[in-house]
Amino acid sequence: MNEDASHRDFPKYIITAVLFLLINTFAFAQLPTPQLVSLSVEANGSITASWGFQSSGTFDGFRLFYRIASPGTPFNSIDFAASATSGPIPVLDAQTAEYEAFITTYTNSGASSSNSNSLRTMILTVSKIGTGTARLDWNRMIQGTNQFYKIFRSDDNVTYTQVGTSTTNSFQYQVEEACDLLIYFRVEFETGIYRGTSSVGSERFIDDNQPLDPTFTHITINEQGYAVLNWSHSLSTDVVGYQIEVKTGFQYDSLTTVPYTNTYLDNITTSAFYKNPCEEVVTYVIKAIDLCGNTSAQNVYSPTSIHNTILLNVDAEINCDRKATLKWNKYNNIQPALAEYRIMRSQNMGTSIQVGTISSTNAFNYEFTDEEILTPGDLYTYHVMAVSTDQSISSESCRVNVIPDPDLVNAFDLDNVTVFNNEYINLLANGEPPALIHEVEVFRSAANAADMQSIMKSGWSSANVTLPETSALVNEAAYYYQIVALDACGFEMAASTIFRSIYLGLFDMGNGSVRLNWNEFEGWGNSLVGYNVYRTLNGSPAPGFPEFVFPGTLVYNDPSPDPDAGKVTYYIEALRNDDVVSRSNEVHLPGEAEVLMPNAFRPGGLNSVFRPKTRNIVTQNYRFVIYNRWGQIVFETNDYDEGWDGTVSGSAAPSAVYAYILTYSDYEGISYSKRGSVMLMR
Repeated sequence: MNEDASHRDFPKYIITAVLFLLINTFAFAQLPTPQLVSLSVEANGSITASWGFQSSGTFDGFRLFYRIASPGTPFNSIDFAASATSGPIPVLDAQTAEYEAFITTYTNSGASSSNSNSLRTMILTVSKIGTGTARLDWNRMIQGTNQFYKIFRSDDNVTYTQVGTSTTNSFQYQVEEACDLLIYFRVEFETGIYRGTSSVGSERFIDDNQPLDPTFTHITINEQGYAVLNWSHSLSTDVVGYQIEVKTGFQYDSLTTVPYTNTYLDNITTSAFYKNPCEEVVTYVIKAIDLCGNTSAQNVYSPTSIHNTILLNVDAEINCDRKATLKWNKYNNIQPALAEYRIMRSQNMGTSIQVGTISSTNAFNYEFTDEEILTPGDLYTYHVMAVSTDQSISSESCRVNVIPDPDLVNAFDLDNVTVFNNEYINLLANGEPPALIHEVEVFRSAANAADMQSIMKSGWSSANVTLPETSALVNEAAYYYQIVALDACGFEMAASTIFRSIYLGLFDMGNGSVRLNWNEFEGWGNSLVGYNVYRTLNGSPAPGFPEFVFPGTLVYNDPSPDPDAGKVTYYIEALRNDDVVSRSNEVHLPGEAEVLMPNAFRPGGLNSVFRPKTRNIVTQNYRFVIYNRWGQIVFETNDYDEGWDGTVSGSAAPSAVYAYILTYSDYEGISYSKRGSVMLMR
């Protein structure tokens, strides 16, 4: 072709090229744009790609471009039918080499769509941390997308089990149940429409991971005195047994190992590490053991790891063997938390009953005194239970036996109850040996024997003791009495027979007769032989008295007490068969008080002394005073037998009229005052 022809053809070439580009551009604009969804690495090293569409249109097929993910490396391509949604990428090294890919649609005329998004295969790298922890690292399949990965494990590279998830490009996995095993891993990516499977990574592992600790719930001590340990299983799936350790000093010694169980009875007394929980507080820890022999940490300084037995001490001697005092140590770390301690008691091998409760918040000194008064010679068995808040768990101490053997008095009783001097009641008691009796407590009631109240305590010094009971109103009531011997701890050693004093009453029957009534004296039983009735006149026994009456006779009529003769007094004495008596109060039948006063006297004459003539007055309140006309006292006396002889300081008083004042009381306690005058004559 010559130059002119060439120039003539140039416009035609340009036109043809432009038309070709326009046709292709129009055709390209009509092709749908695909979207690459996933790249999954297969076991044989190939890759499976999946795709979809971002827009619609007509086309003849898909063309997928792929290459090893390295800049400058040319892309290879493979075509797929227009009906395909996935297909293999024909490589064999995708398990070790990272690939990237994108996809387009095309027509047979040569047009193609825009490129899809680009994805990369995920290459998983597995490394070891120590010998028992796997570290998994992988690259992203798609950039700039939220990540969510599932991690799978397999022991045969055939069957995989999910073992975790991650939102980052790494994951750590603690190997269990693998003492020396090649383990395979793979990662699956799934976020929105994107999904894919990584290459397989593997490594040989030896499990050196500590299993999780079991939950040590409680220790209890059975009736045979052996510790029973209880726990909940470790949550680690490869645990095959447990190691029991016991504290010795500041260290923990391995006591034994047990198979996969949750209880242990520590009854191997021949073991070098055996400790008797009935003699000392025993502290334990429990460690889980896995298939590879790894043991759990069980930090002995953790507040819930260690548990100890309850050591109970029961002492009755400090209470003089009358009551039992229990002391024990704190129980640590019961699970669930500790609510209370319950104190249990049985008697003579009978059923245990709860005799007390101490809440965990109030158990400061872990001490309890049983209020039961112990029966000498009986067998009492005590134990303490630490109970959890939900009542599901209790930790019991050893059973501790107590046989009380208190000191006993050989003899102790009231011997007599008698009114003394019409003022108070004497209680006469005896007790042997006196050194054992620390003091006695006196109980009294005026109503009945069942309603006696404590009124006083008194020391005890000899075999026979008289206890003055000065608060008794002897002229108002009879009293029931009982005394109790107390030991040095204040507990009752013995109680006396119940006695009742005698209260005597007097009733004026008229016509000069009186009736006496009294209650039966109680305390002597069949030794009471009767009563003596006494009547005195101005303190002297009346003729014919005392008169004797038999027990059960509680009334006496006196037809002629002769009250005008002076003060008539009655009292009763209960008579025992050994001549011991118990006296009642006194009752009186006084005549009317009478005073006669002369109106003149002459010293040396017939009436040489001036004094009142009295009858039925008491001497205690007697006072006789004489005054001269100037109001001066010339004579004064409290003796009703003494009178004025007419002298003042040894000298004869002059003849004159003198005034007097006389005060006195009768037997009923009524006071009188008499005033008058007398003529002294010379």
